[in-house]
Amino acid sequence: MYVVVGVIGVAVSAIFYYYLEKILAKSYDKRSTKVLAWTHLLLMNLGTTLAMGMLMYVGYIGGAAMLPENIGGQGFNAGQTHQILSPFVEPIAITIIVLLLGVVLGGLGFLLTYNRKPYIKGNNVKKVQHQYRLIP
Repeated sequence: MYVVVGVIGVAVSAIFYYYLEKILAKSYDKRSTKVLAWTHLLLMNLGTTLAMGMLMYVGYIGGAAMLPENIGGQGFNAGQTHQILSPFVEPIAITIIVLLLGVVLGGLGFLLTYNRKPYIKGNNVKKVQHQYRLIP
């Protein structure tokens, strides 16, 4: 489940970039928006990967610790298992903050690019916009 959320988030981001650059014909041509886009992709992927990896690891360790001793577990109760899980709370929170920072910076870059005029060679903006039904 954790991995699916990250993959869907990246896929939705890709759809936004495709829509902005191909459909609306607005390019990430300024250095600031390129940096924001790359920061978005890097921080979002890094935060997602690290957070989901830690969540999976901690879930496995906690679940294995709560298994009965006769099948290879440690037979811990919820309180004892909490002692295993508690050191991971802050690192997971930090990676989620990194992920959110990437998303916010990417959103800022998206808004800056969205407010620009379309860039199409040959001055056929109306033709492209009509082709994608952006104008009647």
